[in-house]
Amino acid sequence: MLAAMGYQPGQGLGQAASGPREPVPLTLKQDRLGLGRPSQRALKRARREEAGAAQPAMAPVQLPDSSSFLRQAAARVAAGRAAAQLRRAQQACENLDSAAGVGNRHGFWQTRAAAEGPDATAMVGSAPVLLEADVTPQLGEVLQYLRTQYWYCLYCGTAYENAADLASHCPGPSEADHADM
Repeated sequence: MLAAMGYQPGQGLGQAASGPREPVPLTLKQDRLGLGRPSQRALKRARREEAGAAQPAMAPVQLPDSSSFLRQAAARVAAGRAAAQLRRAQQACENLDSAAGVGNRHGFWQTRAAAEGPDATAMVGSAPVLLEADVTPQLGEVLQYLRTQYWYCLYCGTAYENAADLASHCPGPSEADHADM
């Protein structure tokens, strides 16, 4: 069509042949925006590059070590278990002492204030955490008292007839001794 109008390849367009010598390049648009408008992706990419150049890179976030979390969780579980065993031992001590007509002369019974207050707890952040080190010695004392005074084993849940019966039928004084039963 241009050849019919007198156009010769390599010349410019127009009456004075001063127009563009090369044809307009073909670009396929993948979006529905108008001609000459950059795509949304190109705009977003340009904005990100501008923002990235203006702001310094952020330091990487340090995540807590999973092994320390697991150690803390295991310590909380062990402390909770020891505290529950202490409460059970104190209740057994109170029941056996009351049945024998003996008062709380040794101080092993759990008082109402101790049951309601956080005696063996410490605060970590905003959560109370039981301290096993505070509970374990007292648990040992109460268990020893029950075994010597009443021939009672907390882990067997049995009051034996005498010390020989306790020694022959109970596997031992600790929870670990009863694990295989």
